[in-house]
Amino acid sequence: RSNNTEFIGRNSELQKLLDICNAPPGETARVILIVGDAGIGKSRLVSEVSRAIEKSNSQMAMSCRGFYGMFEPFSAVRECVQQLVAQPERVTREMLLDDIRASCVAEDEVAITSIGNLHNALFAHSDTDAPLAAGNLTDSVGRKLYTIRYGFRNLINLKRPDSSAIFLIDEVLELDDESKEIFFHLMSPEAKFPGVFIISCRSNRVGEVLTRDLANIEMIKVGGLSETASLELAAAFNASRMPDEQVDLGESELAELVRKSSGNPLFLQEMLTALSRKSNDDNDRYGQPHAIAQTPVLQAVIAERIDQFSSEQKRVLKIASTLGEEFPRVILSKVLSRLNTEWSPVEDLIAGSVLTIAQEPDNDFLRFTHPLFREVSAGSILERDEIEFHRAAFQVMEPGQGLGAHALALAKAQHAQ
Repeated sequence: RSNNTEFIGRNSELQKLLDICNAPPGETARVILIVGDAGIGKSRLVSEVSRAIEKSNSQMAMSCRGFYGMFEPFSAVRECVQQLVAQPERVTREMLLDDIRASCVAEDEVAITSIGNLHNALFAHSDTDAPLAAGNLTDSVGRKLYTIRYGFRNLINLKRPDSSAIFLIDEVLELDDESKEIFFHLMSPEAKFPGVFIISCRSNRVGEVLTRDLANIEMIKVGGLSETASLELAAAFNASRMPDEQVDLGESELAELVRKSSGNPLFLQEMLTALSRKSNDDNDRYGQPHAIAQTPVLQAVIAERIDQFSSEQKRVLKIASTLGEEFPRVILSKVLSRLNTEWSPVEDLIAGSVLTIAQEPDNDFLRFTHPLFREVSAGSILERDEIEFHRAAFQVMEPGQGLGAHALALAKAQHAQ
């Protein structure tokens, strides 16, 4: 995603990460895990750390990013090796070894030989290699993994003898499997590698990182931007567009846009993009404010998140969406009971930060963390189910459940339609 706009609302997190990078190295790797939802700003934060380190010219950080889809084995390690040499676009074995010898105070021939082997494994390709028999395949892959892991570590040690290595790995779980294993090994206590690893992953996959053998790990959870920062970012997004693509929004319209984004920069940017695609055709979905959630990028992000839920959780999400963006907890409980649906999926949705609890003096309310999730969920309900859900909601609407008389009358009218 583009980094053309000003960096807004994450300066405290950025400074904390830079302080960690500048701290004296320990005996083992220090791992900082940046966690957050898709589009929340993890990639931008990692990018800004890299930019700040490069600008200071006091350290060197190696960066790589996991990609969704197919990629070559060891591609992330290969990318980091290229960042350690003077001419990354043309890494020959001779150039790599000459570069290492020139930067070494005392030559270590064993280590230098391992780096030559590293180059052969990463960059040398032969079209005449005979296919391996199935029985030898595992041994061959294991030897290559060891050769690259051993040579890679020696390369880092010889290139950076006086300070710890800094790795910035965005979407670490989306790296190719081979690179992922090498990096996680370096992060482990067993490796005794004095480096700093700033890695990121999505909230729903954090358990996959925490099950790894990482003794010295700290988590930074990136949440939504504040209302003030979101308004500032919206103005920056808008100003970065061509004049004919800018959106002329009033104060109340901008506030509603920020509210719907829940502080998610990607959601905010996509909603502005949708509003800028104005059309003379009244049926153009991109020109209609109520259809903001239907932009392709937002649909893909939200659909990916919802697809991870079980069928029971999806059903509860749809039922909750018929009650609105915020509703008394007791009403949802009664609607689920009437529809013979268990309560436990609600707890799962709360734990997954899709729903959140808002405690009021007289009652507990539930609300959607992202209003756009509610819009997409409501839009996916089949007509026969929608009638069933609204009928159940109408039947349980009674005084004394957290809604005043006026709000109760409006709610009953909504579900009666």
